[in-house]
Amino acid sequence: MLFATAGLAALGLLMTTGEYISKGFDLPWLELLFPMLGIGVVSAFAGWVNQSWAKSLPEHSAPERQRKLNAWDILALLASTAAVAVLSYSMHRDSLPQYGEHVDRAHAPASIPAGATDISYCQGVRGTIAYEFTIDEAGFREWVAGGIGSIESQSANIPLKTITTPVAIGTYSRLSEELTGPELVTVEAGLYYSWSHEDRGVTAVFDSKRNRAYYAAHFH
Repeated sequence: MLFATAGLAALGLLMTTGEYISKGFDLPWLELLFPMLGIGVVSAFAGWVNQSWAKSLPEHSAPERQRKLNAWDILALLASTAAVAVLSYSMHRDSLPQYGEHVDRAHAPASIPAGATDISYCQGVRGTIAYEFTIDEAGFREWVAGGIGSIESQSANIPLKTITTPVAIGTYSRLSEELTGPELVTVEAGLYYSWSHEDRGVTAVFDSKRNRAYYAAHFH
């Protein structure tokens, strides 16, 4: 089971990396690839330790006989525990609170462009996220052109469109009962991007009157 887990992690790592490279996207090391690599390495090492221990047992050992731990067993246990601890700490260190209001770029989701200011966001359940931020039109266009959403939505190559009739988009406030802001905003002039397929969707709207960008996505 441990070797199977390591194999699945390796397969997922290779497929994900290949897909990102083939489509020209930046590799998501911290949020995706390093955790998958860590799971694979820890599972493979633990499987090897377990297999080595099993081979050292007598073929017809008595059920009540207990094998004492040796120095290698203790070292393997400590190494596995340290690897899991480092991986867990890395993921926790890079994680964000469920929501934040009027924060800077350093305290916001990584998918928000570098030039954004006055950022508010909220992360919902099962991959749902919404945020808004202040940016100029050129920055918004560059952000969308660089790829937003998932690999699936980016592969659709949907262009930005000019708003000719008012466009409504759900705000970050609707994703948490602890937030009290408006749950819907309507933009009358600017740009918008919208992709959806089955139960997945990505929407981005730019309000040219306020230089405010809004984003909402769900992947379930």
